[in-house]
Amino acid sequence: MSDHAGTHVDGLNHAAIGNTFYNGFDTRDLTTTRGTKLGMDTMPPLVSRGVLVNMTLHGRYNSRVVIYPRDIEDVLSRECVAINRGDGVLIYTGWECF
Repeated sequence: MSDHAGTHVDGLNHAAIGNTFYNGFDTRDLTTTRGTKLGMDTMPPLVSRGVLVNMTLHGRYNSRVVIYPRDIEDVLSRECVAINRGDGVLIYTGWECF
């Protein structure tokens, strides 16, 4: 699953209930000879303020712990950073994907 580690956005053609995709598309009508009606080429640009939560700061993270919301809140508080509506949030754990 190394392709799905890190920052990643799946197209809406990755989520379905039964044979129905986003916006009521039926599986049989979704794919065309030129691709899919819900491919990433149909997604508008995603532009937002980015907030990096560095969980390696202040000794808040190691490979054997679960990151809880209170841990994230603690790091944000120590760094005097707030997450606002519409922000893109990236959580750095120190783990690298190769």
